[in-house]
Amino acid sequence: MILHFYEGILNYMKLEDGVFVNAELVKNGYAMIMTVPPNVIQAELFLELQIESRENQRGLWKEFKKSL
Repeated sequence: MILHFYEGILNYMKLEDGVFVNAELVKNGYAMIMTVPPNVIQAELFLELQIESRENQRGLWKEFKKSL
């Protein structure tokens, strides 16, 4: 278990079938990214997924206008 500056636990969660839970949450708009070193391995993937989620107004982004 690794703690970061905010005393949160750094974890990536994959299901037995290979589904990357963290990525699915961001992709579907149910999580926003926050990158805090040393937790940067998946930062680029998460950013791409968040941009896609926002552009397609999924989850949290549903109420936001695309022009923001």
